[in-house]
Parts: sequence; structure tokens; C-alpha cells
Amino acid sequence: HISFIGDTRSAISHYLSKDHGASLGIDLSTILPRSGSGKLRLQKFWVTDIQGREQISVVSGQTVVFNFSLLRQTANCIHNVSVGFSIHNWLDDDISILYSDYSGCLFSLESPRATISCSVANFPFSKGRYLMRVRIVSNGEEADWPHEFAAVLNVENGDFYNSSTPFHSGIGPVLLSGRWSIEKDPNMPVYAES
Repeated sequence: HISFIGDTRSAISHYLSKDHGASLGIDLSTILPRSGSGKLRLQKFWVTDIQGREQISVVSGQTVVFNFSLLRQTANCIHNVSVGFSIHNWLDDDISILYSDYSGCLFSLESPRATISCSVANFPFSKGRYLMRVRIVSNGEEADWPHEFAAVLNVENGDFYNSSTPFHSGIGPVLLSGRWSIEKDPNMPVYAES
């Protein structure tokens, strides 16, 4: 049966947002062991596309939004909050780590509950399954770190290079994009190509 009618990009987005028996984000409120001061607690972690649709898989080259639901466990506002996540291979090797303060973004949690989001344009990972961890730091001290993985991130090949050219040869987990140029030797004769 037909479950979607529309253009290719919308159809891919629709497919990736459907629940195929797996869930990307999980309820983190009960995960143990965890460490930190306990002033803040990660409640949930999930991934959406730029339109806010929850995703169970993402595509290399798309804008991916990582969302963190936080619960403040003190009566007072908490300042200088940095939220971070790490992406790992199946051997638990770190591939990438990003904290909000790396980009100069520190948050103040004035209300008891908040959602902090991080948008990553042109997601640079190649096809594969990756493990993710999440952590909160406040005033330079660990506030909450669930030691278990928060999610399995499924990545499908997309048009990361905006070239519509399929990958050839082996590729690693992280995709790089560069600007290529050539400088011709002015002393060499020019031949017409036939």
C-alpha cells in the first residue's frame, strides 16, 4: 500500500521519521549508574530533523537536531550550563565530542524544566550505526552524566557533497568536504583535449 505521496526529499524525510520498531531517543530519567552533583538531571534525549519531526535514522548531509530535556533539581536558577554529547563506534572509541560551551553557548536554567537543542548542519557522518552518550556540566563541574549510552544513531548515505555522485572507494566514519583547485604550470604547453 502507498504510505506517502510527494517529492523525493519529503518522502525520504517521511520514511526516516517513521518508527520501524526502533527508537532513537530514550527516557534517561531512570538510567543508572550516573554521576554528577544532581542539581540538573537529563530526562530525555532525542533527534529530530529541522522541521521538528523525531527521527530514528538520519542522512549524511542533512541538518540534524539533537534535543536534551533537562530537569532542574534545586530551587535556585542554575547558571553556566553546558550540554554535551559524544558519538562512538561499536568498540566505544570516541569519534566526536561536542559541548555547547565549545561554541561559546552557556545556558541559565531559570525554570524547573527546559529543552536545549543543538542543530548540526550538513551532518558529516557516513552510513553506519553509532552509539551516543550525553552529559551536563554547570560552572565547570559535572552536573549529570548517565554512564549508559543514550541512543543508537543510525546514519544512511545522503548527498553530503551536494554532487549527486555516489561514493567510491572506502570511506571512514567522518565525511570531509574541501575546496579543490589546480594551478597550472605557466611554462607547460597547452594541448587541446579531443
